[in-house]
Amino acid sequence: MNHLLIILAGNTDQKTVPLSNGRYTIGRGDQAHIQIFSHQISRIHAELIIENDQATLLDRGSANGTAINGKFISTGHLKDGDKIMLGEVVIEYRNLDQNDKASTIRPESFSPRPSAYLAATKVIADKLRPRSLWPLLTSVFGIAFLSIAILSGMSYKNLIETKLKDESLQRAHELVRYLAEKNREDLRLNNELLLDVDTVLREKGVKQAFIINSKGRIAAPVSKMNQLDNHPFTLDALAQVSDQKIMPAFNANAQTYTFVHPIRTYNDKMGTYETIGVAKIVFSAKDAIGSLPEMTRLLTLLTLSAIGLALFLGWLLTKTLANPANKLAEKIHQWRSGHLPTKTQAPFKDFEPLYDAIQRAMEESEDK
Repeated sequence: MNHLLIILAGNTDQKTVPLSNGRYTIGRGDQAHIQIFSHQISRIHAELIIENDQATLLDRGSANGTAINGKFISTGHLKDGDKIMLGEVVIEYRNLDQNDKASTIRPESFSPRPSAYLAATKVIADKLRPRSLWPLLTSVFGIAFLSIAILSGMSYKNLIETKLKDESLQRAHELVRYLAEKNREDLRLNNELLLDVDTVLREKGVKQAFIINSKGRIAAPVSKMNQLDNHPFTLDALAQVSDQKIMPAFNANAQTYTFVHPIRTYNDKMGTYETIGVAKIVFSAKDAIGSLPEMTRLLTLLTLSAIGLALFLGWLLTKTLANPANKLAEKIHQWRSGHLPTKTQAPFKDFEPLYDAIQRAMEESEDK
């Protein structure tokens, strides 16, 4: 048994296989005489024919091909020291009859030599595969676009809410003035049963509405008639000597605004205007604005658009980077498996530092 196959790289079950005359099939299938477990190797990948001191290697139609010293073959003759490459698996052929120095070496003394760059380049090659770029790029774009969409949507929502709030408060001023004008004559004539606050109560955002006479007692609604309203805001309105707008008072606990407007009439006897009562409403701007379903739909649309855009840009950028990344990963893979000579120049200038680092690791491993 002066013929040896020494599995150098690409297989975890590295071993030395002594051979004698005969025909040997090599593959990962159970039918193969020399079984090597690697997804790069076909079930019956190649066949080795040993006849005395001659060795012939035949490719059996494998998916990844069979190479001798980096050259793919269908049939080739082997010499002592030739490197057989089956996918990523590298096998050294030894013929002890062709090498006097090797004649004293026992088969079991041959074992694969660890190489520092093998493990390093495997990690690098795997990381450069585009399949790992797509989720990374999509996540980055997703976080960025979702942040922009949410911040923009919330800012726009706050802007709309502020605008609607200002409009609703202006509307409340008009309502309390309307309430005062509508009930002025009936209050002057003491027609308390004709006072009307129900019309204003039907308006959106109005929580309560009152007509208060000059003595500070509620004249309407009937359910609270003659109750004393001694709120300072009401008393200030009763003391008002003009018909000017009074700014509302805000209740932080209830989140409501209290609007008052003096009810003034002309006194013929005195020849002057006098305040005969106050129109008062309690108003909720939040209720007046409502839930704004349009804004909810807009935020949902912005969120879905951000996710869709992130997925598209992640896919597009991955596709753009796929070709050079695939080539670089394949080149490292071929380098790692021995398909390329160690002095091959970097195919892409941008990756020369990476190749230099790999080259140094390879040279260091060769010196050991």
